[in-house]
Amino acid sequence: MAKPNWMEELAENWFKIRGYHTELHVRVPPVSRELDLLAFNDDEFVMIELQMNVSNRKKTAEYLAEKFTDFDKIPDNPKYANIASKLKIRRIFISDAKRDFADLLRKDNIEYLYKEDLYLKILKSIEPYVANERWPFPDDSPVRMLYDLALWGFINAGACVQRVTKP
Repeated sequence: MAKPNWMEELAENWFKIRGYHTELHVRVPPVSRELDLLAFNDDEFVMIELQMNVSNRKKTAEYLAEKFTDFDKIPDNPKYANIASKLKIRRIFISDAKRDFADLLRKDNIEYLYKEDLYLKILKSIEPYVANERWPFPDDSPVRMLYDLALWGFINAGACVQRVTKP
């Protein structure tokens, strides 16, 4: 199993903040490919792939459709079958490709999350922790750095979210 990159850790911590159980670099039979991140809670079972620097969006979309078809077998594996059978299954791709990349993925039931939107969602998620000066996760998480930057006034999570989400 490869060491997770910082974007995988960031995505994993965003799911953890929201109460999901997570597992990085999932490879279970009969799937031969490796899923970057698996997250589940009481409502949903989420399979997440991350890739930065997408050069050919059409080929990447085709590749992802094929890859997620393989990942659709993960919920059938005995390790996850009891959990996944009761939950909504979601497929998410996180990348820095332009937001309209979502249009290419939608037909294959793959949600697209633009990297900058992930950052905004994380900032929005840490706002309550910053306001109360508390933190539930280990110091070595990449999200911890954002928390500390917001706590010490280097960034204003609320202002960042408002600035970008205003029409």
